[in-house]
Amino acid sequence: MKKIFLIAILSMGLINCGSDDNNNESFTPQNIDFTTIGQGAAIVNLMTVEQQNTVITNSTDWNQLLELLNQDWSFFETDIDFDTFQVIVSIDEERGHTGHWLEINEIIENENNNTVTLSTGEYDSGYTAICRPYHIVKIPKSDKPVIFE
Repeated sequence: MKKIFLIAILSMGLINCGSDDNNNESFTPQNIDFTTIGQGAAIVNLMTVEQQNTVITNSTDWNQLLELLNQDWSFFETDIDFDTFQVIVSIDEERGHTGHWLEINEIIENENNNTVTLSTGEYDSGYTAICRPYHIVKIPKSDKPVIFE
């Protein structure tokens, strides 16, 4: 009786000893929505701010960056919940006038990383001053490494 019951279970597909084809689905890249925290072309006076593309995942590093940037940088938000979000910081090289810009165009979640696509450019020269274009955004917290392009 037990043999018949086992054969019936196997024939009905209730026990699967083979591989699961459902686990072979490919990952579909997705846009990650982001919120701009600050963007502009900050005048670089006496402070030293390096060109960088950085991911900030804690309040200690965030507060150190805010202290370094001082008042010359404009932010829409500075109180970040790092249990929920991480911050993507892109600061361009020094430029000779305020007419330069930097933009985070999109952030794509891939299977093994998140890719940040950047663009830079120039419009009317603005006024002459050494500045650094920047764009700083927050995204939902992720364990995936971030690649800047």
